[in-house]
Amino acid sequence: MQQEANHNQHYNDEIDLFELFGILWRGKFIIVTTVALSLLVGAAYVSLTPTIYKIEVPYRVQLHSVESQQFCIGNLNCLDKRTKNSINSLGIWVLIGSDQPNLEQITDRLKSANVSLTKAMRDQAQVEFDLINNQLPRDLLSTERVATNYLNAKRLLDKIATGIEAVEVREPKVTIISHKTSLILASSIVIGGLTGIFLVFLRKGLESYRKRLKE
Repeated sequence: MQQEANHNQHYNDEIDLFELFGILWRGKFIIVTTVALSLLVGAAYVSLTPTIYKIEVPYRVQLHSVESQQFCIGNLNCLDKRTKNSINSLGIWVLIGSDQPNLEQITDRLKSANVSLTKAMRDQAQVEFDLINNQLPRDLLSTERVATNYLNAKRLLDKIATGIEAVEVREPKVTIISHKTSLILASSIVIGGLTGIFLVFLRKGLESYRKRLKE
């Protein structure tokens, strides 16, 4: 008796499963239509959304201004941080925009900015060097701070004279950070399929409801 009941339950489960697939098969047009519409919406979003480019410029700090050396007193982390802050204030080391990047133009702009930064360091060092050399009283020249500032200014001027610039600018790197086309289209298919299945079962439910009302 128990085996017969189990058999009937298994048979009913199979009937329900076949009925489920039958409902989905009869509603295949709805499912295909919602998937197609969802894909069209996803494709339209991809085509209408502008591509966003991120341009990063790798660089290595080579010089530290006299002012930074006075402030940091030999702390390398402090020196690098102050020089990087000066560089970042130029607003050219990371660029984000929707226009196709012109790497040659960006490189020229970076070179020009680097020259300006190096010149500012040189001018500052030259003023410090001339001040100590020509205007300070002799008794102050022997103090540790003045001697250190003098050496820092002299070393900076010597490095710049040999052609070393404030930073070593490397080739810009371009990355596309906008929408992920494959992910959007795959999500459109999934959303469209789930929406279609929902509509199919909703239609089946309405048909059953109307049938019960007629009965």
